[in-house]
Formats: sequence, C-alpha cells, structure tokens
Amino acid sequence: MILATETELTPAHFSIEQAAHVAPWSDNVFRQCLGAGYVVRSLYVPAGDSFAHNSSGKHELAKDEPTKHLPTKKCTHLSASEPQSISSRSGAWRLAGYYVAHTVADEVTLMNIAVDPALQGRGYGAVLLNDLIGRCADLQGELRARLFLEVRESNESALRLYYRYGFSEVGRRPGYYPAAKENGSRETAIVMARLPLEA
Repeated sequence: MILATETELTPAHFSIEQAAHVAPWSDNVFRQCLGAGYVVRSLYVPAGDSFAHNSSGKHELAKDEPTKHLPTKKCTHLSASEPQSISSRSGAWRLAGYYVAHTVADEVTLMNIAVDPALQGRGYGAVLLNDLIGRCADLQGELRARLFLEVRESNESALRLYYRYGFSEVGRRPGYYPAAKENGSRETAIVMARLPLEA
C-alpha cells in the first residue's frame, strides 16, 4: 500500500467522490482543498489487492481498532515533494480512497473521507483514519492536536469506526445534511471529537 500527499487530483478522485457520498462535493470544491491549510492524503493499493481479508471475509482491523495511532504496516509514505509519482507506476496501483483534512492552529478537522465503494469492507477506511491520527500524534501515539469531524446520523459503519478510534460525540446539527433520498428529510450531523489527554 502507498499513502501519498497529493498536489493535484486525478479523475479517480472525482469518480470516488461521486460514487461514495450521498451528497458529493463538486469538482470545484474538491480542488479548493489543495490550498493552504489543507492536506489531501490518498491510499493506493495494488490492482486486484485483497488486503485485510481473512477466511471469514471480514477485514482484520475490525476486530480491535487501536485507540492510539499505530504505524501502518506494509505501507509506503510519499510526501508531496517526492519526485516518485503514483501516475508513473503503470497500471499496477489503484486509488482505494482518500481523506481531506484542514488545520487551524492546534485543531484538525476531517473534512472528507471516502473509499471506493468497490473496495469497501477491506479496512481501507481504518488505514486512512489511522494515518490522519498519526499525523496529529507524537512518537508515543498521544495526540498533539484536537481532531474534529462530522458524520451523518445514519452512517452506522462510519460511526462504529470513529468510536473505535476514540472519537466521542460532542454535538449535533439537525438538518445539516441534504436528504439521502428524494423527497426525504434533511439529516442530522453528529459532531465528534478526539482530544489530547490532559497533561
């Protein structure tokens, strides 16, 4: 697996954005997240990869997600300044997902996270979330920044993932999200946070 910091977006990013979300960002909004204060991190996997599957068909990370950051095993990290690009790797690598985070002082907000629907259920969302936490943690795995995110009340799989990684509900925003179905009601956003331990 490869985790890369992006300086530009590919058609695969826009395709996953449209397929993975009920109310996806427009291409223009997505491109604005390449600006100052934002980071776009992408997870690339070998084409045809079956990471984290066991004989039961469930991904291994779902059993006991760590509440501290653990270095991602078997994963290469590329920074935005590195000359080695994913696009130069022929067709051997496939974009599995990405996240967008925004930092202001000591607060980091997870603005967006998405996994290709064809690759969901393989632990890739956990890999992405673990990477975000790791970028906000010290060498002992303790947070140095306050992490915030919002999630649809109906998104049970995402909620389970966030709770496993130590996030707690800190508020609600009724009617924040557009309706998931035509003629449906707008949906409540659950605001979650993971805060550094008190000194």
